[in-house]
Amino acid sequence: MATPICRPCSASRPKPAGPSAAAAAWPTPRSPRGGIDIGIDVAFDPFDYLALVPVVAGAGGVITDWAGEPLTLGSGDRFIAAGDARLHARALEVLSES
Repeated sequence: MATPICRPCSASRPKPAGPSAAAAAWPTPRSPRGGIDIGIDVAFDPFDYLALVPVVAGAGGVITDWAGEPLTLGSGDRFIAAGDARLHARALEVLSES
C-alpha cells in the first residue's frame, strides 16, 4: 500500500495512523520530535525558517527548499522539512509532479 505524503492539517481530525503532514511553520519544529513527519510550507521569509535548519538537521531530519537545495537567505518563500531523507526525497518527487 502506498504511503500518503500530504494530508490537510486540522485540529478536528484524529491523529492519522501513518505519516502525517502539515502546512504552516508551526509544525516544522515538531518534525524532529516525531510529531509531524513532514512540513511543506509556502509564503515564509528566511527569518521564519533558517533558525529551524540546525534543529531539524541535528535531529536527523532534512530541510531544504522545494528544489531540494540547502536553505539560504536567497531561498525564497517555500521550504520542506522531513523527519528522514527517504520521506524528504519522496515529497520532493510529489512536488515536482505537481
